[in-house]
Amino acid sequence: IGRPITDLKPNIDIPNLESLVAQSVDTMSLKELEVQDRYGHWYSLRIRPYKTAENVVEGAVLTLMDIDALKAEVKELHLYAEAIVETVREPLIVLDSNLRVVATNAAFYETFKVSKAETEGRFIYSLGDGQWNIPALRELLERVLPAQAAFEGFEVQHKFPDVGERTMLLNGGQIRTRKGGAPLILLAIEDITERKKAEAALRALPAQLVDSQEEERRRIARELHDSTGQTMAALTLNLSVLDGKADCLDDRGRAALSDSLDLASQVSEELRNMSYFLHPPALDEMGLDGALRWYVDNFVKRTGLEVDLVLPKRLPHLPEPARLTAFRLVQEALTNAHRHSGSKTAKVVVAQGDGELALEVADEGSGIPPDHVKGLGLLSMRERVTQLGGRLEINSGDDGTSIKAVLPITTTTESAIP
Repeated sequence: IGRPITDLKPNIDIPNLESLVAQSVDTMSLKELEVQDRYGHWYSLRIRPYKTAENVVEGAVLTLMDIDALKAEVKELHLYAEAIVETVREPLIVLDSNLRVVATNAAFYETFKVSKAETEGRFIYSLGDGQWNIPALRELLERVLPAQAAFEGFEVQHKFPDVGERTMLLNGGQIRTRKGGAPLILLAIEDITERKKAEAALRALPAQLVDSQEEERRRIARELHDSTGQTMAALTLNLSVLDGKADCLDDRGRAALSDSLDLASQVSEELRNMSYFLHPPALDEMGLDGALRWYVDNFVKRTGLEVDLVLPKRLPHLPEPARLTAFRLVQEALTNAHRHSGSKTAKVVVAQGDGELALEVADEGSGIPPDHVKGLGLLSMRERVTQLGGRLEINSGDDGTSIKAVLPITTTTESAIP
């Protein structure tokens, strides 16, 4: 008692003890720190100014609290938490309130090909020579997170120098460490690049099916026109030669020959129509407007369904895929109206808008049967329109069916209708 505290040699290492006591007395504030004895036992040291009854500061009171068990428990919990984080397969990153990296897991290092030394303690936007300086991530961390405190399912696409183009799904939120302490930010990064590729491949399958179907139609149309059509032309020519010798035949033979000529002519006409329906040459030769007028005229003759065709005075230029899509949509919709609706009339309206071509086919029938709503024909229509960046709407009920499609177009004109 009465000796300077620095003369004491306790078994607890307290660096700068005299300075800490002086600061506590001078500032009238509590000083608190954790210290260890020579055996590694942990204590909480508190230095508090001491006042007399006259409210005069005469010194400081030092207290030691044994926190060794608490420290051991905290360490164990910390190791437990680290073990859990390391087993998570998704990359995880913890940031402080200044957006500096506090910790990451092994999955983060493995996914983004970086090391712990070049990651922890660094500003997130400076990681990997700025590869995390992503505008969408800035928006998330600097605006979304402070306002919402949590987020999920935030999709970010970015090209990283070492790992290439990646699509990531971000989830995270703020973590309060202690009362009054600055929050940490936990960011979970799910790499969904391969999943997105698989989804894109699945979406492309119907489009590939449509393309394959169209190519098969072209092939069959060519075969019918170039091979079967030529064979029928030769057959008709041979029958015409026989017709010139009809006087040599009896009545029954002449009748059979005449019927054969009529049948050959009918088959030739059906083959030509079938070839044109599979892939109409008028679509390439006369454009969409000419092809639609040709198709509707023939459709009315074949089916007896009255069709009102409304076309604009000028049709915009359409590349071959869009031109074919518009034609097939009208073809499929009119075929459905004839086969399933029971309607006596139908209307086809083609209109040009601002950078768009709108088509609508409507009837006044009984609607599309439920088993045909998801049929291949309607599915093909939807896939054709979607593939071109357009949209399709189908409304069907007891008062009829309306199929509307909108396709993006260019502005140059393709043809004019007199």
